[in-house]
Amino acid sequence: MPSDHASPADPPRVRRFAIVLNHSAGALVGSDDPMEVMRKAFALHDVIADFIPMEAGALPARVTLARDAGADAVVVIGGDGTVACAAQLLVGTDTPLGILPSGTMNILARDLKIPIGDLDAGIKVLADFHVRAIDVGEVNGRVFLCGSMVGLPTVLGQVRESGRGKSLLRSWARYAGAALRVFRTYRPLRLGLHTAGRHWKVRSPALMITPNPLADKVTHQMGRTLLDGGMLAAYIFARLKLIDAVRIGVPAMLGRWSGDEAVEELSLPELTITGHRPSMRVMNDGEAMLLDMPLRYVIRPRALNVLAPMPATKGELAA
Repeated sequence: MPSDHASPADPPRVRRFAIVLNHSAGALVGSDDPMEVMRKAFALHDVIADFIPMEAGALPARVTLARDAGADAVVVIGGDGTVACAAQLLVGTDTPLGILPSGTMNILARDLKIPIGDLDAGIKVLADFHVRAIDVGEVNGRVFLCGSMVGLPTVLGQVRESGRGKSLLRSWARYAGAALRVFRTYRPLRLGLHTAGRHWKVRSPALMITPNPLADKVTHQMGRTLLDGGMLAAYIFARLKLIDAVRIGVPAMLGRWSGDEAVEELSLPELTITGHRPSMRVMNDGEAMLLDMPLRYVIRPRALNVLAPMPATKGELAA
């Protein structure tokens, strides 16, 4: 979907965004009334902000209302899970997704170079309305934007989720102890991998699938510069150290792991994972879910329109 910037001689067009926010929006703006603060901030950039009320229901219901509101874009204010939920409902449509990041890791926002922690700069990116089409991954019909994991990280993710609501110190102390016990007793998965006529078996504590490969080939630090390459990347772990498992087990399933030799990287158009279990727990963009086997991974090229910063000009790149 092309950008539709007006020429410099034209007056700025007043756009209308349907806004869906989560509970962390107050932290983003430092106010007990985030809707009013954001409404005024959007108005300064010639944007009418229509907020979907919390009373409208759970997040998917509110995103659906936003999508069907006829606005120029749906803007979500939240973390990676909020963004993934919105993408599930917007993928394949002409309605672009705007992101005001307020989560822990904000993976896609970082990949898109969207300002984090700066409300006015983030709103300016949205108001400039540069639309970019990006790839999305899909497993058994469930969309993911950054990464999908199976194996040990999903177990550690469950452990950490069970500690929510406790004090930060108690939560992390409990998580560290539980993670140590899980790590000691966890047995690697025995899985079949199938793609493009090739079939093989692996024994691995964890697999991660990303839409397009990670940018850092040395540390495998999560982050991508290519978002529309049309290929999945699969990372198969031969082993995990305790510190690596703990890092990968955080909700946003981020971090780095040491030892390139312990990770096999593949580039694939699609991937089917089979096993002896009828179902398997999968963590998509940090959100855990139970999916029936086999797991069928595909990439949907340029299937999601997002609002992103304008590409740098040659002069800006040279500077």
